[in-house]
Amino acid sequence: MNNRVLRRLNFATAYLEKMHQNDYDLLDLNMIERFYVEDKIHYPTSIAFERNNTMMSIRSDWTRSILNYKERYHIDERKLAYFGPVIRDNKTIIQAGAEMYEVESEDIIESISLHLKFISSQTEQPLTTLIMNDEALLDLYFDKYQLDFSIRPLIYDKNISSLADLLGKKHSLYQLLTQPVSQQFESIQAEFSGEGPVELINQLIDKLADLEMKTIVDLSFRSPQTYYNGFYFQIFLTENSPILSGGQYDKSAFGIGINLSNGGIV
Repeated sequence: MNNRVLRRLNFATAYLEKMHQNDYDLLDLNMIERFYVEDKIHYPTSIAFERNNTMMSIRSDWTRSILNYKERYHIDERKLAYFGPVIRDNKTIIQAGAEMYEVESEDIIESISLHLKFISSQTEQPLTTLIMNDEALLDLYFDKYQLDFSIRPLIYDKNISSLADLLGKKHSLYQLLTQPVSQQFESIQAEFSGEGPVELINQLIDKLADLEMKTIVDLSFRSPQTYYNGFYFQIFLTENSPILSGGQYDKSAFGIGINLSNGGIV
């Protein structure tokens, strides 16, 4: 137990030093913060209480907390890094991570690469799988074929039979979704080569090629955090333990987090 505590603290120190060296500003926030209704929408199980006639809550998500902090104090820093606990479903989860604002594709790729190289230096376990999606990939199909927005939940739920009824089995999107996920991106590239979201994924795959991870693009893959609305990914040490995850939100923002709790790196 003591060894785990020391490993976690040593990891956090090394991580924050690495981020500082790469021009990230380090942030330390109180776990007790002002309550925002938007946070309750994203995390219905978050803990809220009243103090001195003001509604307060315990931090349940670093991304939301940092967004609220930026908006309240009008800070201008573009790259922020953090370490500390959050409370979800009455459990303490330890996280380290970073948030970036006004980002371009190159910033996202460099941040993911920086995090993966750091994690690889901290563990002897190989990184096995990268799973990713981008809401903009679906937008390409919806724009090209003038599809109704109501179809999206069927895609996320992998409701293939209903999609067959609505689209027909010869439709490009139906045929894509009935392929093995390992083959989906090849078909997407064939139809939308050169498009921005396709190029982002291509560039990321090229950047991370030396890590020899299995790479999957799955159009039905989504984050449990509903504020992510663009590119989203998870990276695994084992088949069921995501070690690193992150994605785009608020049009030009990007967040990335490392799991340091059960199933995580330490």
